[in-house]
Amino acid sequence: MHTQNISGNNNLDCSFQLDLLFWVVNGIIGAAILLGNTFTCVVFLSRSHLRQNYMNIYLVSLAVADILMGLLVVPGFAAFCSGCTYKWSEYCWLFGGARDIAFPATVLNLLAITYDRYLAVLRPLQYASTMTKRKVFSVLVAVWVTPLIVSSVRSIWQHSWESQAVKNAELVYNAILSTVFGFSPVPILLIVNLKIMRTIKSHGKRIHVDMIEGRSLSHTDPAPTSGLNQEFTSNITIIEQNRRNAYRRKKGTMSCVLVVLIFIISWLPRQFLNICILFGRRDLTSPLLVKLSLFFLFFQSSVNPAIYSFYRNDFRQAARRLIKRQHFNPPSGELESNGDCSRELDFAFWIINSVFGVLILLGNSLTCATFLRFETLRRSYMNLLLLSLAICDAAMAVIVTPGYATFCTGCSYNLSKFCWFFEGGKDVCLLTSTFNLLAISYDRHLAIFQPLKYQVKMSRRKLRVILSVVWLTPLFLASLRNIWSHTRPENVVEELNRTYSYILLIVFVILPIVIVSVINITILIAIKKQRQKVTVLNSTSCGVWWKKQTRMQYLQLRKGTLSCVLIVVIFVACWLPRTVHYAFYLFNHPELVTPILRKISVTFLLLQSSMNPLIYCFYRKEFRQAVKTLIKCASSVTPPDEKTVESSAETVVSVKDKVKILAAKQPN
Repeated sequence: MHTQNISGNNNLDCSFQLDLLFWVVNGIIGAAILLGNTFTCVVFLSRSHLRQNYMNIYLVSLAVADILMGLLVVPGFAAFCSGCTYKWSEYCWLFGGARDIAFPATVLNLLAITYDRYLAVLRPLQYASTMTKRKVFSVLVAVWVTPLIVSSVRSIWQHSWESQAVKNAELVYNAILSTVFGFSPVPILLIVNLKIMRTIKSHGKRIHVDMIEGRSLSHTDPAPTSGLNQEFTSNITIIEQNRRNAYRRKKGTMSCVLVVLIFIISWLPRQFLNICILFGRRDLTSPLLVKLSLFFLFFQSSVNPAIYSFYRNDFRQAARRLIKRQHFNPPSGELESNGDCSRELDFAFWIINSVFGVLILLGNSLTCATFLRFETLRRSYMNLLLLSLAICDAAMAVIVTPGYATFCTGCSYNLSKFCWFFEGGKDVCLLTSTFNLLAISYDRHLAIFQPLKYQVKMSRRKLRVILSVVWLTPLFLASLRNIWSHTRPENVVEELNRTYSYILLIVFVILPIVIVSVINITILIAIKKQRQKVTVLNSTSCGVWWKKQTRMQYLQLRKGTLSCVLIVVIFVACWLPRTVHYAFYLFNHPELVTPILRKISVTFLLLQSSMNPLIYCFYRKEFRQAVKTLIKCASSVTPPDEKTVESSAETVVSVKDKVKILAAKQPN
């Protein structure tokens, strides 16, 4: 890990502690962005009357841009390209391209929303003829195609021009980008939205005057004729209806105005940073300013759903309908009766789960192909356990996503009668995933705490036994439910299912989560202690050669083990919604299980399976090298050197023992 700053502040020393702090902060706010804006998309797409409103279509487009911010910019550009230099900082050209898509898309979506509200408030009679479906489609195409073009332009010179030419091109490109998508939109958005607010205020005064005049007329004539009385009543009714419509439009428009104003405020630190860099005043910037400028942009993306909830009554009502309690169909335990279920919610999560399913299948298939292609990777017991986990994750995409997640967690469909089979497949996949992670934690515990005995205790024969238990035990447990489901009376089946679920929750969910959490916490503590030993060793007067060897060995161990630890941590976090879901059922509170909780609990399990390949790539250098070799698809390319591909799990020893060995080997 170098300490070079790559965020445009090369004259400043970077701070790893500052990076670590904002990794945590941005990680939390990134999760809020993903959850809030995904929920926003589901709410808007689940109600047909909301989709008919053009303003809501633009808001969905903005929510998608915010999701891209949380999905691409937070874990990419903000983590590796705005502070110290890390191994993944070499891909900042790719992360910068993703940023150049997300930032302009957000700006252009806000311009489109402002244009829509301008027509609706200041040109209400022309709105229907001006804002047609064709016009909305054209605007959305421009909103999304423009960032793609802008992002691709940078790649013209990045990989083919000389360094000085690239530097000059970047300067011009950044100046144009900051002007067109940074400086220019801010005054436009500010002026137009101030005009909209002033118009709304004048409309409110006019309606208030009309209401007073209507009430005055209704009280001035003591004995009006029947016809006049009906006319007065009709006028008052019309005025009251106009007031309600105006109030509803005002609330909807004010939500959009507030979104735009928060955007302007949140963009000010970033614009100040851009001005300082463009005019050569880097002395006015600091690492903290760089971090805060990005944090405010992420904050802006995270608060938009809260604004919709506060200002949009129609959004609140749709959200309540989405998460309200519903009745359950007894045969499956999780199916909703067709009269109460939401097919729009099912459709929205079909799309979300399908995307995760494709990612799971592609990522874990590549993982399996990589591990199977290179013999040096298969020599590591840890890698064989990770291969088993990747096969289990791929089974999640093939079995759980198109089966259980589609037909057994919402409305009843024709294929829902096979939920007994889909639930069996789900039990096999989830239990196998749990057992695989227990096996990985056991392997890492041996490698860290008993490194000299690792080869003896973790033999190939023992590995075969572990893998047999990992795969055969879930098959046996899943088959038990099917045995009594088809051979016992219904009341007995219900009692057996409850007992089975109790055992499953406690023995195979809660207990493994506690075990893997404790093991991995002790592993992290041990790694920290070894890091302190390496630091002390480097401060001594020992030979440079074996100090370097010891540090390299420690880093190899640390990276390989941390990848496994991170997989387990993500597993525990993603299993929490499902654990809560099970607990509500088992403790006789099924009314607390809302449709959205049931859907999200399954989606989080799919999310966990889709992230594992990314963790391998991030933490495992030998895996990255093998993947690069694999995707080159050239017979002339030789596999990575065994020394770089071979895992540290089989060769690592503690720092204390390594010091003794290297001291004996040190050349005179």
